[in-house]
Amino acid sequence: LSHLPLERMGSSSVLAATLLLWFSVFFGVISVAAAATPDWNCDPCIERPDFHIRAIVHGEANDDYWAQTTAAMHQAAKDMRVDFRLDDLVDVFDPTQMAASIRSLIPSTVSEDSADQPTPNALIVTIPSDEVREAVEELIQKTDIPVFGMNSGYQIAKDMGLQCHIAQDDFLAGQEAGRQFLRFNYPEWNETAATTIFDYNNSTNTTRTHRAVFINHEHGNSGLDDRFQGFRGTLQAALGEENVIVEQLILDPAQDSSHEKTIAQALEGCPYTDGILAPKQYVEMLTSAYYKNECSFVDQRLG
Repeated sequence: LSHLPLERMGSSSVLAATLLLWFSVFFGVISVAAAATPDWNCDPCIERPDFHIRAIVHGEANDDYWAQTTAAMHQAAKDMRVDFRLDDLVDVFDPTQMAASIRSLIPSTVSEDSADQPTPNALIVTIPSDEVREAVEELIQKTDIPVFGMNSGYQIAKDMGLQCHIAQDDFLAGQEAGRQFLRFNYPEWNETAATTIFDYNNSTNTTRTHRAVFINHEHGNSGLDDRFQGFRGTLQAALGEENVIVEQLILDPAQDSSHEKTIAQALEGCPYTDGILAPKQYVEMLTSAYYKNECSFVDQRLG
């Protein structure tokens, strides 16, 4: 799939390359099945250089995850000799603009700028918001372009019945993150039992308030909303809903120069004793904030 070793590609790269390979297999089978006298020895079963794949995703240009993912997609397309076009990554995710890009593939809405572009044989999308979902639904209704999903929008894609969607279920991911924090913080927690951990404050004999935080770097992304709900729900179920405060620290992508200061201020006093869940690109900033505020990685775990 790629000239990069698998261990260097990472999950994002494997996901992207796998999706493009799935295209090749899927449409190769269609081509053979449609032939009057199929030649089972054909390789490839379609004229790959004439096969146009378009990708419209919500990824931001300064995000390492999307740099790896898009590099893998381009490499996979090159290896399989398909014509692949990926819309430019944006500086700040704009659901309205993304929806407009998807609708531009509908014949009745084609603009002069896009009129000379080939109609794709297939489209890859992420579905990070309801506005984008509506555009994808309209495209499916008004064209014959097969739509495949990746990354954000797992449940939405499932409900829409897309051909394929390669991603994690963000709600389940949030739940597992919550369970991992509970395993570290409360070794006595029995995750198979439907019981609540009661952690009492020894000095007052009252139940302690538990605090955790979820760092949201793409406000409005439904996948991150699902991840937050799974994370918060798991902590509340184990520690008692009335005893748990799970905050969201929303970082504005347009103000990335202020993120380090925002994170450092949030960690003043080291309040998040039940965990900090954050994207990996903020680990360095969080580590700096830990040291600046003299927080303990044992008493305030980072994941």
